[in-house]
Amino acid sequence: MVTNVTARLGLVAGLAALVVGMPTGAAAATRAAQVKPIGDHCLVGTWRARPSELPVEFHHKLIEMHFGGGDYLHLNRKGNELDNWDQSRLIESFPDGFDLKLHNRGRFYAQVRGLEGTSEANGNEIHAFKVTGGHWGAGSYLRATYNGKPVKFRFTSFRAHYSLYTCSKTALIMMDPFLNVHQTYSRRSYTP
Repeated sequence: MVTNVTARLGLVAGLAALVVGMPTGAAAATRAAQVKPIGDHCLVGTWRARPSELPVEFHHKLIEMHFGGGDYLHLNRKGNELDNWDQSRLIESFPDGFDLKLHNRGRFYAQVRGLEGTSEANGNEIHAFKVTGGHWGAGSYLRATYNGKPVKFRFTSFRAHYSLYTCSKTALIMMDPFLNVHQTYSRRSYTP
């Protein structure tokens, strides 16, 4: 039996604490008008995703999935984003004894625009940027199996959104309110 499911990443605990102090209302509208290319040069370079836990909605239930990492995120000074999933590892879970596995390949493209200002949470400086124009490249795919049988699993539609992040010489941690995900990347180079 082939089941149709939608890939939606669920709420990650603690995300609300990370957005404390980010602009809202009129202040947010003013800041949004100040969007500029990349903004923070710490973001520029090539990053590789580390393994993480991601909640995924499956049969109207949030299931904790283990993502093995491995995709490469390339960001240049003009704000062009290329997320290459060709070397990503399996996303898998064993909810209630059932085996769910997701495997995707391809490239995701978007524009990243830095926002002025920062906030602080738990002693970390939090920055924000806006992501627009996202789309999957030709030939990209997402395959899924549930209890060893293929299931239809589709990419969710993309909407422009804001992401929060912290950045250092060695690590990029993205907290995405749209996708409700917290992902850590290791720097591979300062060149996209």
